[in-house]
Amino acid sequence: MTASTGWSPPSTSATASGRGASAWTHLKRAIDWDVADVVVTPRETRKLSARGVEPRLQPLFAWRRSCMLVALPFLLVGVVLSFIEAKDRPSPTSFATGDSGGYTSFGKLWSYAPSVGLLFAPIGVLAVLFTWTEIRRTSWALTACWALSILIPLAAALVPLHYVVDLHALSSGLGSGDLGGLGDLGGGDDGSGGLGGLGGLGGAGGGDTVGNAFVLATRIGLAINFATILLPVVVSVPGGVVKGAARIKSMFPAASLPGWFLVAVAPFYSLFMVVVFVLLDQLIGNALLVLGVALLAFTPWLYVIYRKVYTRRLSGAEARVELSRASRVGGYVLVAGVIVVGIFLMTAEVAGTKVLGSHSDSAIFTYLQVGRTLTEVIGRALTTTVVFSMIFVNMVFAEWRSQITMSDAARAEHDAEMRTLQRYVEAH
Repeated sequence: MTASTGWSPPSTSATASGRGASAWTHLKRAIDWDVADVVVTPRETRKLSARGVEPRLQPLFAWRRSCMLVALPFLLVGVVLSFIEAKDRPSPTSFATGDSGGYTSFGKLWSYAPSVGLLFAPIGVLAVLFTWTEIRRTSWALTACWALSILIPLAAALVPLHYVVDLHALSSGLGSGDLGGLGDLGGGDDGSGGLGGLGGLGGAGGGDTVGNAFVLATRIGLAINFATILLPVVVSVPGGVVKGAARIKSMFPAASLPGWFLVAVAPFYSLFMVVVFVLLDQLIGNALLVLGVALLAFTPWLYVIYRKVYTRRLSGAEARVELSRASRVGGYVLVAGVIVVGIFLMTAEVAGTKVLGSHSDSAIFTYLQVGRTLTEVIGRALTTTVVFSMIFVNMVFAEWRSQITMSDAARAEHDAEMRTLQRYVEAH
């Protein structure tokens, strides 16, 4: 260990080999909490050294590359599944217009917007992989593509219903009585008393009521549909932010800013996760889902429980011991929560209908939907982690630069202010 930095490169027999990193090495790097402990292969060392990257920062570059290599196949599979799902997804008014009708011309293009948005994520990842030994421009490119992959689906979700759905076709379908049997409900032999006889949106008052009810049902269905599409975004973004801060704390343990961010944000992340699952729990939940969500929501609180570790300025040796202990506990709780939720999906039934199945007629969620969601969550989480890791790198540097460039007068005033605050903050 060098006396000047307190850091020494990790030593392992793997560095003696001239081969590049294996697939297992990339996977281990991507899921490991300790960026500073990443072993850089000789091939990677040669490429990084040729670009002038100092040995102390080489693990950060290698870790970022491994995360992108692991994320890329998940993102590509997610894109393919997303387009397949968009192609096979019936229109929100298919109950009245048939599977081939219901969308406006704009709506037919609009239905592919989330898939097109997701396509930007692997483009940003490829930009990093092609020039992974450069960190500044590629980080900007990755951040821009990551932001587009989120903003495009969000913009599509905000488009009003009448731009997407042909309400005239819906009105005609409701008035025709061809509602898959709904038109016969409550009617006589000629169907005059059924819902089909009431269906015209421009008819009598009863018809207006039924038509408006179906339009409201369409809006609700469309909202739920987009909620499931956006679920990977809302789940992966806050998780990636927290993981990015934790990774940079491990890389620069003497920096306190990432640790304070973890402690401040973790409770809100936990609350956010609970809110996201509230609707799902009310619709299809049982004790298993509640337990799984509770474990997942408790994981961020470990940053608060171990706040004295994450917010303290640590040496490299201290970080390997104390951060390792905290991260290990968090990993166990996270894995337990994922396993419990997985058991729930495979075994649970709601009103005699399986939660997970091969076809939408026999299950609430299909394997295609869950597969698309899982692959997208994993790919987006890794990408978000890298994006915010680079943001925290810049924040850590800005924090250090502000300290060393502070004038003597400003430092004296700040010290005096903190001493007056000390008696109110510290426990006696």
